[in-house]
Amino acid sequence: MDHSQFKVGFARLQHQFKELQTEIQLTEKRFAPDFNVFRLLSIDTDEVKTHSPLLASLLNPVGQHGQRHLFLKAFFVMCRRKFPDFPLPNGGIETATWYIETEKPFRGGRMDVVIRSPDLKYLLVIENKTREIKAKEIEIQLAKYARWLHAQQQYRERILVLLTPGGSLPSAGAAVHRVGKPSFHLMTVARNSSTEIPCFPLSYVDDIAQWLNDCLHNLQPPHLIQTLIQYQALFSGLVGRGEQAQSSQSGAVTKTGPDEQIVEFLSRWENLAIALEMTDRLPKLLGDSSAYGLQTINSKLTALFDYPENGPVVDKMLEQIEHVKDRLHRAFWKALAENMRNRLLQSKKGGFWQIEMHPDHALVLDYCGLTLYPSATNPTQLIMALTILQGHRSDLNGLYYGVRWIIRPEAISNKAVVNPSESWVLSGIQVSQKPRVAGIFELEDKLTELDFPPISDLFWLRHRPTDYRVRGQDFLARMAISKDECVDEIAQMLWDFFDEIEPYLQAANRDLAGLNPRTFGIR
Repeated sequence: MDHSQFKVGFARLQHQFKELQTEIQLTEKRFAPDFNVFRLLSIDTDEVKTHSPLLASLLNPVGQHGQRHLFLKAFFVMCRRKFPDFPLPNGGIETATWYIETEKPFRGGRMDVVIRSPDLKYLLVIENKTREIKAKEIEIQLAKYARWLHAQQQYRERILVLLTPGGSLPSAGAAVHRVGKPSFHLMTVARNSSTEIPCFPLSYVDDIAQWLNDCLHNLQPPHLIQTLIQYQALFSGLVGRGEQAQSSQSGAVTKTGPDEQIVEFLSRWENLAIALEMTDRLPKLLGDSSAYGLQTINSKLTALFDYPENGPVVDKMLEQIEHVKDRLHRAFWKALAENMRNRLLQSKKGGFWQIEMHPDHALVLDYCGLTLYPSATNPTQLIMALTILQGHRSDLNGLYYGVRWIIRPEAISNKAVVNPSESWVLSGIQVSQKPRVAGIFELEDKLTELDFPPISDLFWLRHRPTDYRVRGQDFLARMAISKDECVDEIAQMLWDFFDEIEPYLQAANRDLAGLNPRTFGIR
């Protein structure tokens, strides 16, 4: 499809979509499907605080849900339906005693969810990942779990489950295939050992969603039903963190190179707003919307996007809108850095502070940002710097800012950075033992005064989120319409913060100058 065909098709699609917008707005007013308390509190992707505790609570027959064994029994049914070889408890589930634990410590770390019944000699461990991690890292973790499970000889059945957004199959172990059924793996517990622990991959999007659907049909408490509906709505947002390419109702779409004329066309604000709204609608059609009462409007949208003349236009729009987002994203960070540099130059602080930003190729990644740090510091010292970043673990689109620990790479590697334009001149670093110097204490007191709460993140002294979501639909549309105003608003917020803490940052860095950073447990 060339750019002229796309423009004609887009105009037709835009006209048809606008005819549905009034009905969409009325439906959203009635059902508020986008209101989600988990997202509102920025805990929608948190494994430790949200997903593992909630799953464990549901699986617990004496949990606060009051449904006794309903969730646990439905979980076993779902697992056996997917895997005919999945070991089930041998005996009465409802008459046995069950223990459900989260973050259970063992020699290899902590296990996310442990389900056990000494009565039935049954033990199941869930390794829970709400985002994709490196294959080698998960192999090591699963091997530790397998060794621990093997040591629990008092249990007849010992099972390992790997729960990820899309149901990734572990690369470690020997795959077991069944015709017409998903594969699972057998984890060898030790080198030269014939003992194996079965590891079954489950998906949030398919398996956990189906399990909850099965349970919802048998629930009566309205608040429990609504909580689980909101919880289910999080699953589609977990996928896309490295597991699957974007897809439309008309078929899979992979990211290709930019078509400059179509990118330029979609970048115009009058086209971008409607394109962003349409591409934002597509993922919402992929999940089960019955609980929200959206079947009618979803069926109309599906028919619109699947219509033979519209399908290629939708695919091309999905493909090219990602390039538009990337360019707006890069433009935001570069403009913010330039704005802050100009403010430094126009102030009396210009000779004492510098701006460091991620290199260009990193500005479209989940984690990127810029740092404001003192010019005159000991090359090997630990540094306190003002930083604004995108990509907090609870919200990959959200911006957050505060005071972070940083250090020059040569201070810990004894190697100078060869080409600073290709990497950070400064590296974020974890500090497990906070330096006990007056400047740090005074800086913390000031941050408390400015409503920056204490945190457990070892990379930061303090930070807090903003209301800006830099890859969100509203923010990108605003960038297309009024970039300078949007950037200046955020720069002013940063500058006001910097103005308040600048003398405290200077004092803290003076106190840190004579100290060996290796004494603070950096890693």
